[in-house]
Amino acid sequence: MKVNPKFLIMMAALVGGSALAVPAATVVRTDNATNAGTIIKNTAEATYTDPTTNAPLATPVKSNEVITTVSAKQGFNITYTDGTDLATTGTVAGANPSTDYTKAGVLPGTWVAFQYVAVNNGNDKTTITLDSEVTGLAAADIKYYDGSATVDPVTGVVTGTELPKSGGSYQIQNLMPSGDDPSTTPAVETNSGLKTFTMVYQVPTTTAATTAVGASPKGTAQVWDSATKTNVSATEQKTATGVTYDDLFWQYNSVTTITPILTVTPKPTIPVAPVVTPPTGTNYPADPTNPVSPPNTTGDGTDPTTSGYIDTTNPATSIAVSGDNQTAYPVADIDATADSVTFTNTVTNGTSKDDTVTVTIVPNVVGGGAVQTITKVSATVYTISQLNTDGTTTTATVTLSTATPTAPANGSVNYTVTVTYPDADNGDAHSIVVKIGVDSGNDSDTTPNAFSTDTVVPASVQFGDATLTATGDPVSTFSNPTPQQIKLPGETASFPMDVTNTGEYGDTYYLSGYVVIPLADGTKKLVPVAYTGTDVKDSGTTRSVPFDVDGDGTIAAGEAVTIPVYITKTVAPNTEIKVSADVVLPANAGFSAGYSAADLPVQQQIKANYGQGTATDTNDTIRINLAGTGVNVAKFRYVAGTVVATETKNTIANPADYTAADTAQYPNGEVKYKIIAKNNYNIAIIKFVLSDTVPTNTTFVSVLGSTNATGKTVIYSTDNGATWTATAPTTGTTFLVALDATTGGDLLPDALPAAATVIMDFVVTVK
Repeated sequence: MKVNPKFLIMMAALVGGSALAVPAATVVRTDNATNAGTIIKNTAEATYTDPTTNAPLATPVKSNEVITTVSAKQGFNITYTDGTDLATTGTVAGANPSTDYTKAGVLPGTWVAFQYVAVNNGNDKTTITLDSEVTGLAAADIKYYDGSATVDPVTGVVTGTELPKSGGSYQIQNLMPSGDDPSTTPAVETNSGLKTFTMVYQVPTTTAATTAVGASPKGTAQVWDSATKTNVSATEQKTATGVTYDDLFWQYNSVTTITPILTVTPKPTIPVAPVVTPPTGTNYPADPTNPVSPPNTTGDGTDPTTSGYIDTTNPATSIAVSGDNQTAYPVADIDATADSVTFTNTVTNGTSKDDTVTVTIVPNVVGGGAVQTITKVSATVYTISQLNTDGTTTTATVTLSTATPTAPANGSVNYTVTVTYPDADNGDAHSIVVKIGVDSGNDSDTTPNAFSTDTVVPASVQFGDATLTATGDPVSTFSNPTPQQIKLPGETASFPMDVTNTGEYGDTYYLSGYVVIPLADGTKKLVPVAYTGTDVKDSGTTRSVPFDVDGDGTIAAGEAVTIPVYITKTVAPNTEIKVSADVVLPANAGFSAGYSAADLPVQQQIKANYGQGTATDTNDTIRINLAGTGVNVAKFRYVAGTVVATETKNTIANPADYTAADTAQYPNGEVKYKIIAKNNYNIAIIKFVLSDTVPTNTTFVSVLGSTNATGKTVIYSTDNGATWTATAPTTGTTFLVALDATTGGDLLPDALPAAATVIMDFVVTVK
């Protein structure tokens, strides 16, 4: 086992994350003591001439072994990293003059760190309790960290591990003496007997300019009392007056504050004038036909305004100015690429000396808010990774026009801050606060002297089928959202909808929608959506929707239908309102399509009046059910004088001069039949054919078909549908009547439109 005598230990320390070029610290062991626990063994022996052989004794005679264990003789010290430990360092004024312990030109609120060395100059392990002596500070605000910890001067975030506490005081526990630890024999250690630790505190924000504050660690541990020959507890003292134990003095640090010489008032050299800002509250706009809208639009004189300016790179973006803070209200755009806002910031130098300042981006720390991580890409480019309170992350890029503008003496200089952020027009937008630090080049530190913020408040809107509403909600009567509504003609299809402001400022919204409905006569009608609810009303404005009004199959230039536009109350950021989208089906609405039901899409859109963002909802559909009593056929015979509609057969009334009653006719007399077929469905009946056969004992005279269906012509067949002609036949036995398109027909049976009628006038003579 090795027992080390008195020796010197060389130390280097880290302060604020940088290696310090400091003199070597000299640590002297108490009385050159051997480490406690060292075992000292001793055996005596005797040699002589053996009287029996008259020769030297072959084997010396040994005594018993005596074992002595070295006792503890404690000692400790707290020193600066250069080993200094003087009776003159017990005050702020007497602090070590090294810049590692005496800092000047520090702003109130700055976090600072100082490194010290705990020394075990006894011969046994020891625990040193750390308290603090303070000037201009609160002892409770002093923290101690293991090793060479660092602290962010702005945020106070410490990189390091806090020392353990006992009884409210910090401790350096079980610090081994230098050299070998006898308790681990046969292992041999080379313990230094030293422990670096770091003091951290924040300069109070209320500290007056040019005031010196500071603190000193105050250690308490066991030391050797030469008078009583025992180890006793000792605490470091301020000065040598009344000192019982040598070299146990305080080691103060000193921080002197300054008055910030820079101010960061936005845009003093660019005119600041009233600019339009988004609406607030929960009311309708004063003029629903002209709601609050962004710059470069026509207002009605009641739009809210504030002091600010227009982003020259985005003329529709207002930037409000309030003291050292600016807030931009960008509007939505039509693409999904990243958006940007350019702020103009100003540094004003209040001294008579030019100042080349350093502009940096620092985390914006707000209690309970988003957490930012700042990455410096280059001197003028930073990346902000912002963890939002909802768990999402927003990443923005900040580009400075310069990182080192020079503010002339008693003058100002401008620089720009461009914030590029993800497009969130229809997503969940989040405000981005860019905190800018400006550090004077005329002081001795790198701590910013002034701060300002540039905040981007994006717009965003979402529009879609509503979620279930709670009891008491004004629209709680809404059922579960049903994207497909199956209705009969004349009924109302209602779709519960959510208007969600996912942006970061209040806004009002225009709503409109329509659905194209097939009618029973084969034509189509564009039916507007009516929006109802406590937070929406008709705005008194309209929009034009292109539509084939004349039904010729093409939409000509200017051919359109005008539909009403509705407006919401102001919707606060990150809130929603509920509305009902109602479609009243025409009473003559036809079956959706052919013989297979089809879903008719409801085309809805929303537009933010200030944010200009748009959203659509097209997943809601209406299916019109089959309605009506089917196809009815009635046959009447000509009898002059019969009053019209005095008889009904199969829901079909008799024409004038025709009856369904039994009648008589003499041989060679004519019998004139009128056969009427009517489609009572709300759908066209495809491949419709009406037929009749020459009765027995009669002779065919003529047949003629007619219809009230638009765009249809009558065709005939006398061979049971094998061939067809548009010319009424003059001979035959069985006659078929059908409809074909007037234009582009193919001489094959076509559809009988809903509510349309086909008539066959069939004449024979009695044999």
